[in-house]
Amino acid sequence: DAGADAVSLINTLVGLAGSVTTVSAIAQDLPAYDSAAIHHSRVSHDRVREITAYFALGNTHLYRGRFEQGRAALSRAFSLYDVELHPTLVRVYGDDHGLFSLVYRAWIETFTGQIDQARASMEGSWRLSSRLRNPLATTLASVYSMIVHRDLRDVDKTMEFAERTIQIATEHAFPFWRTLALCGRGWVRSMRGDHNGGIAEIEEGLSFFLLIQQKLPRAYW
Repeated sequence: DAGADAVSLINTLVGLAGSVTTVSAIAQDLPAYDSAAIHHSRVSHDRVREITAYFALGNTHLYRGRFEQGRAALSRAFSLYDVELHPTLVRVYGDDHGLFSLVYRAWIETFTGQIDQARASMEGSWRLSSRLRNPLATTLASVYSMIVHRDLRDVDKTMEFAERTIQIATEHAFPFWRTLALCGRGWVRSMRGDHNGGIAEIEEGLSFFLLIQQKLPRAYW
């Protein structure tokens, strides 16, 4: 039926945007995919997919260095979000794009020197994750707190959130997030003078990302 067709189209457009994020040859098509997904989600009055479409657009702008546009799109995504949508987002996409929008917005705010706003966004992510009572949500808030504090060069806070992420991600078997936290802990060890140990821990993490062919974390660390 028409409703099912609209849902399939929106999911396809979002999937296309995600799949070509790092492929420069067709990167110019990304905003078109995202904008089309936003249009169709509005027409079909589908708030879950509208949130996801705005998150995808914000993600596109983030990785293309368009920080203000990215922050605006991510803020729009979060403004549409309600915790009641969490089960549907996780069931359909495997992630909560409301929470993701908040932590990505904090990352942009860090890049653009809006430090107070970045801290406020991360505090908001912790409040939201506590309401969701979901270990994956808690892990996401923790690992991005680590990343934001690493970019702020706050060694102690980076270690605090790296250790917290490793504990939660190990307990609940989230290897991707655990590996990011290993890299974060390795960075702290290096900053504290344990260069050999720190580099070894970062390399351990990078070997995992090489195995799963994830380029973005390898470039970041």
